[in-house]
Amino acid sequence: MNNKTALYYLLSGHNYYKNIINRNKFELIKREVDKEIEYFFNKRAIRNKSWHKRYLKMLTVVFSVNLLARRIERRLYSFHCQYSNKYNKFALSTMLALKEFNMNRKHFHIDIDKEQFLPNLIYQINEQVNNYCLKVGCNFAAESVIFSNTSIGIELEFSNKGKNAGSFFESGQNDPLLNFSKYHYYHLMKFMWRFGAYVDSNTPFKQFIKKGGFLEYTFTRPDIAFKASEPLTPSPYVAATLIEEAIKFTPIQPHSLHISMETNTDNKKEKISFDDWLFILICTGHFVIDKQSKLFESRIMEKNMKQLAEIRNRRNDDGWVVTIEFTHMRLCRDFVRRKIYEPSILLLLAYKNLFDFDNTGNFSLDLLKWAKKPYLPNINLVEKIELIKKGLDMEISLPLWYKEAIAKKIKEIYTHNENLIKKYGREP
Repeated sequence: MNNKTALYYLLSGHNYYKNIINRNKFELIKREVDKEIEYFFNKRAIRNKSWHKRYLKMLTVVFSVNLLARRIERRLYSFHCQYSNKYNKFALSTMLALKEFNMNRKHFHIDIDKEQFLPNLIYQINEQVNNYCLKVGCNFAAESVIFSNTSIGIELEFSNKGKNAGSFFESGQNDPLLNFSKYHYYHLMKFMWRFGAYVDSNTPFKQFIKKGGFLEYTFTRPDIAFKASEPLTPSPYVAATLIEEAIKFTPIQPHSLHISMETNTDNKKEKISFDDWLFILICTGHFVIDKQSKLFESRIMEKNMKQLAEIRNRRNDDGWVVTIEFTHMRLCRDFVRRKIYEPSILLLLAYKNLFDFDNTGNFSLDLLKWAKKPYLPNINLVEKIELIKKGLDMEISLPLWYKEAIAKKIKEIYTHNENLIKKYGREP
């Protein structure tokens, strides 16, 4: 890609794809790019702020990933890849670009010059991406992708201030990014369109006055009032890999994860039991040992979730659908290292197929007590693994070998956390 094309592509954001099919595409794109260049020139006084270099560095890596992803998506199109209009068509190229960037981060390093103007910075980034693509011959690390029959969505939350990030009076003190409150100076939400990025807080007014909060990714268009939402993917692998690579990529502490799935309410399902919820939490929970050698489940103990599972009606481009949103999982680097996310998504998928979660609110207090002092419920692990296989069998597009491998991984995760609870937990 030549430098001028890269400049136009990056500074147009997602509007590039809208304008490129217009008769006046060159005028529309140039007008938008000129506005961005003028804006950054007029805001050049922020170069002297203590937080400027950190935000600028984040902007440069976002630009690198966007250029890599554009290269990859063009490569995928040349293979005649077909995309369902139901799902986000940029998810696969974004996933592959993040993997490529994270595996070769040193190659894309740029020494930041705070006096450098935006076009020159983009030219430098583009030259690095071009050189890298020449080196690898555009043979990106594509992998075979397995799909389920269920639409999946994810929402990742990042914050250096933990659960307090959304508080109205959180100032961002002792955080080099000041609770991500300076993002608007760099139009990061526009340029992070591939991430479906937005900033969220407990109060809408705080978002309106741009005082920071959680940096959140959906990798699709975020839910907006009165507008249709967009499912991310039917592939647990793609969803899990986006989670893992986003954690590696983002220079902010990972905090929490929401996983949404389309569900069927037509058939009568058995209500989920308390012990089944404990099994889910033992497999997908984040267990921490404190200074007194006491074990607790950290995500539930934060007490900043309404429910562990919420049933919602969502409108997408095909009409209204019922979804279940699991809000209890932790976003953390340890889960990336241990490859927790893909089997966790499939575990939740199996249980979603088998059980009705409407009664989850009835267990809220008991689950909180359990999280404070975890214990092992009286369950038969072999029976639970068979139950998971039964739930996954309803996803007819999943191959048998894959379901067997996932069941084996879930058993390993359960055994790992079971040993923790035996050693540091308590008796029921």
